[in-house]
Amino acid sequence: MEKAVPGPASPAFKLKMNYFMRRYLLTVIISLMIFPGCAGNPASDAALRSANQGLEDQFSPFRYMATPSDSGGSIAHVEWAGVPGQSISERAPQVRRDIFGAIMRNCDLQSSALAETRIVKHEVPTFYEVWLFNDPLSERTDKKSGLAVVMTQLPNGGGVDIQYYGDCHSKEAPAFHFSN
Repeated sequence: MEKAVPGPASPAFKLKMNYFMRRYLLTVIISLMIFPGCAGNPASDAALRSANQGLEDQFSPFRYMATPSDSGGSIAHVEWAGVPGQSISERAPQVRRDIFGAIMRNCDLQSSALAETRIVKHEVPTFYEVWLFNDPLSERTDKKSGLAVVMTQLPNGGGVDIQYYGDCHSKEAPAFHFSN
C-alpha cells in the first residue's frame, strides 16, 4: 500500500524536507560555533554525530562527513547516507513499480536514471534506503539527486507503506570548516 505523496509543486512535498534540513543545518552551524576545533576534537566529533543522528531520525538522504583540509583542520561536507547495496524492493516487483511510479509522477525522474541504491537501515519492519538518480536539474556538482525511500512492512500481510523524503532535485549543501 502506497501513501499518497503530494506533487512536487505542492508545498507539503518540498517543505517537509526543507524544514528539517534547515533545522539540522542550523544545529550543525550552532554546534560548530559552540565546539570549535579540529575534526579530532571530541566536541566537534560529537557535534557531527549529533547532527547526523538528527538527519537519520528525519530520514534524510544526507549525512555529514569530516575530511582533512589542506589548510589544516578539517571540512565537514555532505555525502549520501548509507552504503551501496541492493534494494529490498528488488525482491518485490510490485513494490518496486509503485516506488518508481510515485517518483516519476512527483519528481519526473525515470527508472532508467537510477544510478545507485544505498542501504541506510534494513531492520524488519522498516527498510530505509537512499535512491540516487542522474538528474540534469540537480543543483549539485555531480548532477545527482537523491530521495530517501522508507518502506515499512505492515502487520499480518497488510502490504507495504512507502514514504519518500528529500527534494526531487537535490541542492548543493554547505560545507563547514573546523580550524585547528
